[in-house]
Parts: sequence; C-alpha cells; structure tokens
Amino acid sequence: MSLSINNFVNFTVEQPGSGVPAYNVNSLAIITAESPSSSGPSYSSFGHGAVASVTGSLSGGAIPLGLSAITISNGGSGYTNIPTVFFVGGTPTTGNTITPASGTAVVNSSGVVTGINVINGGANYATVPTIVIGSTYRVYTDPIQVGLDFGTGSETYAMAQEVFSQSPNILSGGGQLVIYPMTSADTLSTAIFAITQLIYTGGICWCAYNPSVSEIVAASNEVQSLTPKTLLFAPTNNKSDLYSSGSPQGMCYQVFAAGNQQTRTLLYTVSAQAARLFAAAYASRLLSTNFNGSNTTITMNFKQLTGIQPGSSLVADSGIDSTTYAQCQVVGTDFYTSIQGIPETISTGANGYADNVFNMTWLLNTLQTTTFNFLAQTPTKIPQTESGMTALKGAMTNVLNQAVANGFLAPGQWTATTFGNPVDLIRNIADFGYYIYSQPVSQQLQAQRQNRVAPLVQIGVKFAGAIQSVNGIIFINP
Repeated sequence: MSLSINNFVNFTVEQPGSGVPAYNVNSLAIITAESPSSSGPSYSSFGHGAVASVTGSLSGGAIPLGLSAITISNGGSGYTNIPTVFFVGGTPTTGNTITPASGTAVVNSSGVVTGINVINGGANYATVPTIVIGSTYRVYTDPIQVGLDFGTGSETYAMAQEVFSQSPNILSGGGQLVIYPMTSADTLSTAIFAITQLIYTGGICWCAYNPSVSEIVAASNEVQSLTPKTLLFAPTNNKSDLYSSGSPQGMCYQVFAAGNQQTRTLLYTVSAQAARLFAAAYASRLLSTNFNGSNTTITMNFKQLTGIQPGSSLVADSGIDSTTYAQCQVVGTDFYTSIQGIPETISTGANGYADNVFNMTWLLNTLQTTTFNFLAQTPTKIPQTESGMTALKGAMTNVLNQAVANGFLAPGQWTATTFGNPVDLIRNIADFGYYIYSQPVSQQLQAQRQNRVAPLVQIGVKFAGAIQSVNGIIFINP
C-alpha cells in the first residue's frame, strides 16, 4: 500500500466573492396616478388598495410600538412585494418638530396587508399622522402589456407608447419601463421614496398627475440627495414656471436656483398632459445611451421625437418664441420647437446639459459598483500599501477608459484647480482625459490605517462636450 499524494499536495477551488450588478441607468420609472384596470391580466399582481389608520392613543407624543396602534380597514390585494409604509403629516407638539414614525407592513401569503408593525414610534406628535401604504410595481418591455393593464385610453398607456416609439429608446441601452401606481394618499415625494426603495431606475417621470410647484420642488430636493443617482424629469406647460417673479417663484427657476441638476425641467406649452408625454419621449431618448459601446453618448440638442402613432412626429411647440428661448437658457430648461419647419429638441445648459448630467450619473454609479466589486471579489486581502492602491485604482481606470471610449470624456486642457501632482494632472488630462490620484499611504492618519480605510482617491475628468452651435467669419479678398 502506498501513500496518496493528497498527503503532501492538495489543491482546492476558491470561488470568487459575490459582487453586485451595475445600476441600470437606462431604465425609466413612471409614477402614475391611474390605477390598473381590474380586468387587466396583471391586476392581481399589482399591490394596491390597502388602507390603514392610527387608532391607538399616542404615548408621550409617539405611536406605541408593535401592531396594536394601527388598524387595517382594507387589506388590499396583490402585494407580492412588501409595500413601503409612510407616516405622513400630523400636528407637532408646541415648539417642537415631528420625528416621523416608521413601520413595516405585514403581508400574508395571499398578498393581503394584515397589519402594520410600528418599529419606531417617532416623537412630538400632538395629533396622529396619516398612514400611506405604498403600491408595488411592474416592469414592461413593450406598450401592449401596459395597455392591457391600464387600458388603451389611459395616459399611462400613452406615455408607454411615447417611451417605446422613440428610436433609439430605453431598450437600446438595456433598460426597461417600470410603472408604479400612486396611492390616494401619495405625494410625488412619497411615491419617489417608495419606488426608489423597491427598484433602481435611471430616470423618473410622473403621469396623470398635476403636482403643485412646491410639491415638485420638494421632490427635486429629494432626488438631488439620492444615492445612487437618478434623474427626475419635470415637465410644465406654463411659461411662468421659467420666471423668478411671482409667488411662488416658477418651478423651473426654483430647481435651477437650488442647483438641482438631477432634475431636468422641460417646457411644452400645448397642455399639461402633452408636456408629460413630451417628458416621456425626451426621457426615453436620453436614457437610450449604451455606455458599453464606442462613441455612443449623445446630446439632446436637435433630436426629433416620435409621437404616439408609429411613424409620426411629436408636434413642435408653436408657443416658443425668442423671449421664451432666452428665458429657458437662463434656467436650463429644454423644449421642443420648430427650426425652419423641422421639429427639434433644444438643449440648454444653465442647469447643466442633460447629457452631461446623465453621463455623470452613469459614471458615478459605475465607479461605485466597480470599486465595491473589486473589494468583494478579490480572493485575498488588498494590502494597505502603494501596490494595493495601484490595483484599486486600476479597477477605476477601466471605468474611466470606457467613459473615453463611449465619448463622455476626452483628452483636453485642464483649466480648473489642480490637485495631487500638478504636472501629472495636466499631462494625464491632455493624454487620456482623466487623472487619478491617491494620497500616499505614508501620509495617512493612523486612525484611518487602523480602520482599514483607503487613502483619499481624487479623480479629475475632462468632458468631451458637444458642438451645438457655430459662428464663422468670411473674409473677402476683392
């Protein structure tokens, strides 16, 4: 009998760690005030109809914990996902500010909400808040199913038609259409919060709903603070939304003044509904970019949009004149008008050009997931050394190289404040279009080293930009 080689040499297979998928920035969410049709094939899979209220007594300005304080008057149906619960409003105690309560829905195997479990009772309630139980959502890749679920006469179907009739559209970049029905107690902000807790999308529109200026601005502030980044498309048919005068100030102006570049304001003066349809078409065209391709990034300037009927064009907005154009340029609002008889989108840049904001949304989200996956999928530790940092920055470099390949970034001249090694910064921007610098490991604070935090990484990038207008001079030699 001889000894096995396993006594001396033995190999096992080490599986890499699990990573996370990239954010699908090409997907678009429509928040609709219309309810799915009870005759639609997907009606039973839409969570809807649950109604609850606080019926227990407040305890020291808080809602008692557990299930006893909330009564379910209608359990609804179709909650295949656990819905989000919101505690909205309520009057604060004198001189105090409410700390909102929080809780989770209890859903049985039949998709019915049977209770609300209060996890945090909040604070400083003088009167009880309203309970909002969020809806669930469905994903679509064509408008036919949307028509079956909401009816072909619905605005939700019309918006879906706009989304999928653009060429290219969100499907070109691998995106999908997500539809989230609002509840009767939803505001734009609560609906955005609910959908972003359930699924990530690169953009959000609203449908069959006319939010107030203050409601849109509150939602814009909310979207600006979101991580990962997403875009909110805010349409209006009212030119007064462009101006700083009046009370309240115009919606587009307030978004611009707040620096909320993640909100793209859009003007289409035909009607409020037509403005929402324009937003759906515009969003689908912008979100069509395939960031994994070569020279695939776009500008929204001079883009023609297809209308609801296949092969037709979205009607150019005849309400745009030179004065309106100038005001749109001031606040960064895009619009759709006729240029010598040809309908075109016009993209303005005071609030950041839409393509740059969308491209940066992709870049930030992709850098985040790529860096995390490098940490999670490296089978050994990443040493807290310069060689470890070089490997980490190598993962980031792959993303930046793709940003150059798809046309978002390009070599150029650095004109901003320098950082890192100024000579290397200027050279790398000129040669590659980006520069990555990390603080030397030897200069790290000891506390950071003990907590295994990487040295600060700084990245400089140069936008490729876009040519959207031309000036020229003709010299005459008699």
